[in-house]
Amino acid sequence: MVEHYRKLKVHQLILLQEIVAGRCPELADRVRSRDISDLSRSEREAIVDALGDELCESGLEEDDSITPRGLAIEELIGLVIHPVV
Repeated sequence: MVEHYRKLKVHQLILLQEIVAGRCPELADRVRSRDISDLSRSEREAIVDALGDELCESGLEEDDSITPRGLAIEELIGLVIHPVV
């Protein structure tokens, strides 16, 4: 069975790089391309944790409704957790 990996769109990669650089800089070199298929499970988990923290801090309004940034982060979480089409 051949697995097909999704590639991030350029704007998704830019957002991912921004968040990873700020929250887990030790993984910044691992997210330099649109293809994140070579990330290990532990790297994915660390990145998802960082994305979740970012979502809570910058992706919600005062009333906890989600912002456009929050929607973009949610989408990234899904792509990092499930990179295979």
